[in-house]
Amino acid sequence: MSNVDWVKAGLFLIALIFWFVWTGKRGWLSNEAKENEVKEPPSQRQLQWDLRHIREDISVLVFVNSLLLWFVAFTIVFSWR
Repeated sequence: MSNVDWVKAGLFLIALIFWFVWTGKRGWLSNEAKENEVKEPPSQRQLQWDLRHIREDISVLVFVNSLLLWFVAFTIVFSWR
């Protein structure tokens, strides 16, 4: 490996560690859980509405992740020398 490859690998590793630390904190999630402990539960209609939106969000995530998978596969296949 050349020096440039080592620098790229090092920067990638630093970015990966930063990403996991940043996403691992999830302070907003613990605050949300604390708030939910003191609130009244939602109505049945609100639950149905929320489930509908969750299904929509999941379908968008699946679509985006499949595009990313194909992009990574394309990059791997066509970057081999």
